[in-house]
Amino acid sequence: YLGDLGLAKVIQGNNKATVAGTKIYIAPEVWKDNKMDFGSDLYAVGICIYELITGKHPFAAKSQNEMIQRMKNEQPGNLPDYVPTELKELILSLLNVV
Repeated sequence: YLGDLGLAKVIQGNNKATVAGTKIYIAPEVWKDNKMDFGSDLYAVGICIYELITGKHPFAAKSQNEMIQRMKNEQPGNLPDYVPTELKELILSLLNVV
């Protein structure tokens, strides 16, 4: 189901907004700088696409805190072989892995 997009603040133009939203969708650079922009939104889209394809978060862990640490320090889990190469590249670019 799709129910939580972490929308917590409206952004106007290219201005950066204060961090708010669902923790497991926040880009690693946001944790560091405490600011988000359109790139942060694209990171969240990458996580959503990954979840739609695999049924799990790319940094799946036993707890939310562990998941957040994995997001900050690790690469996402491998995508299944049935995912086309072009789609894998798109997802990884959204997650800033390429």
